[in-house]
Amino acid sequence: MHVFDAMDDMGYSDNMIQQRRAMYEKIDAEFNRNNHQFIQITAGSKAEGFTKPYESDRDIVFENKYVECVLSGDENLAKDNNTLFEVVGEGCHPGHYKLKLLLKGKSYDENLEHTTVHDDTTGHNYLSSYLFTTGIRSKES
Repeated sequence: MHVFDAMDDMGYSDNMIQQRRAMYEKIDAEFNRNNHQFIQITAGSKAEGFTKPYESDRDIVFENKYVECVLSGDENLAKDNNTLFEVVGEGCHPGHYKLKLLLKGKSYDENLEHTTVHDDTTGHNYLSSYLFTTGIRSKES
């Protein structure tokens, strides 16, 4: 018996992987159809179809439809009425960024209100990852 045959027998054939991917895409589409503020995106091994539904955890990214992050100079590409952050890489480790608040949109999320911090040296407000994630966790409890 070859390894690929054993993997197929355990549910890791290309066909099974595609079926699992389609299932999570359908779950995300159903959530997104009924939610007006967030877009749900399944990420990680579940999105890749490599784990079965009862295996491990599920990584989900929620994108706020009314918040945009842009690079410096791209502010004019933002949609009207959205909250706007600039992605700032200066002073950050590679692959990490600060989110500088540029504009509070009409649908400004109260979670953002309590999670921005003022930097006295620059005079700008930045989103605090720590305050944001702990604020969301405390609401879940």
